[in-house]
Amino acid sequence: MTSRQSRFTLAVFLSLVVMLLSCFLMGQTTAPSAASKAATVNITVTYHADTHYCTQTSKPPSASAYLIDVPNNNYVSWVSAAANDPIDVEFAPGSSPFYEANSNYGLKAPKGPVQSGQANGTPGKNYYYQSLMVGANKCANVNGVGGAQQLGIVMRPPTP
Repeated sequence: MTSRQSRFTLAVFLSLVVMLLSCFLMGQTTAPSAASKAATVNITVTYHADTHYCTQTSKPPSASAYLIDVPNNNYVSWVSAAANDPIDVEFAPGSSPFYEANSNYGLKAPKGPVQSGQANGTPGKNYYYQSLMVGANKCANVNGVGGAQQLGIVMRPPTP
C-alpha cells in the first residue's frame, strides 16, 4: 500500500472513530424528554343538591363529566367545587390504578385537595369510584343506581 493510500485509510478510520464516539457520548448526555415528566390531572367535583348527583370537570379538560381522562404516569388531585367542603374519594379494593395499595384517599380539610399517587393503569380501562362524598353528601350516581352514569376515571396512554 502506498503512503498516500495509508494516509487516506488512516483518515477514514479516525473519522469513523470520532463519529462513533460522538454518537455514543451524545446518547449518554442527553436530558430526559419532557414526556417522562409526570403531571397532575386536577378534578373538581360538583355536588347537585336537587338530584344528589355529582359531576366532574378537569384540567386538562376531558370529553366527559363522568369519566375523566388520566394519562398513565400522572397524578390526580380531587377538590370540591364548594370551597368549604371536604372530599372523600374511594375506589374498590384492588381496583385502583394507582401504585399505592390503599385505594381510599380520605377526607381532606376544607380547601385541601385529595392527592393520589402516580396513576398506572390499563389504557382505555375505566376505573369507577366505589364512593365519592362532597362534604356530608354522598354522590348518588357513583355506582350507576337507577341507570345514572357512573363516575370515575379512564386511563389513557402517557402523554407524549
